[in-house]
Amino acid sequence: QQESIGKIVLDFGANLVHVLDLALIPAARGKGYGKAVLQAIQYVAQQQMLPVGLSVEAYNLPAKKLYLSLGFQVVEQTPTHEFM
Repeated sequence: QQESIGKIVLDFGANLVHVLDLALIPAARGKGYGKAVLQAIQYVAQQQMLPVGLSVEAYNLPAKKLYLSLGFQVVEQTPTHEFM
C-alpha cells in the first residue's frame, strides 16, 4: 500500500530552481524526508549549474533550521517571509 506523505512544486527556470511549495503531512515531519527531497533537488540543480531558492515563513523555525543546515542563506526578508 502506497500513501502520499506530501507534495512539492518546483519551477526550473533559466537562472534558478525555485522551490515553490514543499509540504509534508504531520506524521511525516522530522523523519528526514524533507531533507532527502531538498538534497535531491540541490543535486539536480548543481548538475545544471543553477542555484536553488525558496521562501519560508519567518515563524517556521523547524523549516528554517533544516534549510540553514543544507546551506541555504537568507538573502531577502519581509515581515512575514524570508527568501533563501
